Amino acid sequence: MNVRITSPIDYRVLNYIFHRPNQSRYDISRALRMNISSVNNSVQKLLGGGLVLEELAAAEKIGRRPYLLRVNEQFGYFIGIDFNAQQMHCVVINTVGSILLSKYTLVSPNDSKEHIIDLVCRFIDQSLDFLGPRAERVISIGLAVPGYIDKNSDICMSYVHMEHWKNVDLCAVIRSRYQIECFIENNINCMTLGYKWAEFDQAGDNFVFFAIRGGSRISFFIDGSLYHGTQGFAGEIGHWKLYGANRRCACGERGCLDTEVSNIAILDKIREGLKEGRFQGILKLAGGDAQKIDILTFVRAVNQGDQEAAELMWVCAEFCANAVSSIYKILNINDIIFSGDIVTHTSFPFVEVLQKQLQEDSRLFAVDKIRISTYPTNQNFAAFGAGILCMEENFHCLNRIP
Repeated sequence: MNVRITSPIDYRVLNYIFHRPNQSRYDISRALRMNISSVNNSVQKLLGGGLVLEELAAAEKIGRRPYLLRVNEQFGYFIGIDFNAQQMHCVVINTVGSILLSKYTLVSPNDSKEHIIDLVCRFIDQSLDFLGPRAERVISIGLAVPGYIDKNSDICMSYVHMEHWKNVDLCAVIRSRYQIECFIENNINCMTLGYKWAEFDQAGDNFVFFAIRGGSRISFFIDGSLYHGTQGFAGEIGHWKLYGANRRCACGERGCLDTEVSNIAILDKIREGLKEGRFQGILKLAGGDAQKIDILTFVRAVNQGDQEAAELMWVCAEFCANAVSSIYKILNINDIIFSGDIVTHTSFPFVEVLQKQLQEDSRLFAVDKIRISTYPTNQNFAAFGAGILCMEENFHCLNRIP
């Protein structure tokens, strides 16, 4: 499992093989506009380390059969783990990004940091057991964690929805215990990497990924890379103050985006409304048990035409438009991708409402250039993105190709 990738040329060739498998050396040379000797040198390094395989193409009617290149999916493996205040997910992926194992467990906002670390280690142990003899080929472990991470030290600083999750050097624990390289990133940034990998040909080099989960957060993909800011806090818009909002946030302030645009905010509003006799349609979908109402119950209510649920969605979309308007004015990035159950699993015309609100913002220049879309994800998508984080750190596999 020893492959020395030492030059930008090697990375370019490998990246092309990742995303354009079953091409010949000549195909790569022509596509990348590189001389064939440079391609041959890089390919020989990749073949020698076992990362790339070269196989004779299937028989053709005319001409000599070429040798085609592809990444060896059994070269190595990556473990990706993601958690928030409700769940923890774990996946094992191979060298071409295919998920081989997916597991999850429930998490509580009141869990101690020791308990969270223990759950992470249990998942790693189960992943290594699953791989058996292949476990020695685990290249690295990726951690997708919520809240604030100091990218200069990789220390998890805090997460407002888990009061005990403060000043945790999770990477150091994992490296010490398993002697495996470990990378850490905010969970929404990991989702962004997963999106870039899964939609490589469609996703551009400049876009904003707007995730609505327990809170709201955005990731910036600028000039082909994640943008972190000086310490890694870029995209933490959950505590962005909104005009017209006055609900108290978990941070202690009022009017934060998280109090209007998040799963937690919507469920809080529903619980408050139930005390006033509202949201009876949602309560009925939960079998009359308010404790069973979750965000998917709300989604079902929207899809079934519940008026009160639709009104909640409308308010959420309006506040999202407020945030998008500000983001566009600051960054002038046209592509904005929304992810989260409330925007991807409902029949509510979320994108259309956002576009309408933005059109009414007379201060927004070239609003017709903004492209808003939604991207559905599975519950384990951030864990998958943590695996892609490992691939990117090891292979630079998300670079643009011709």
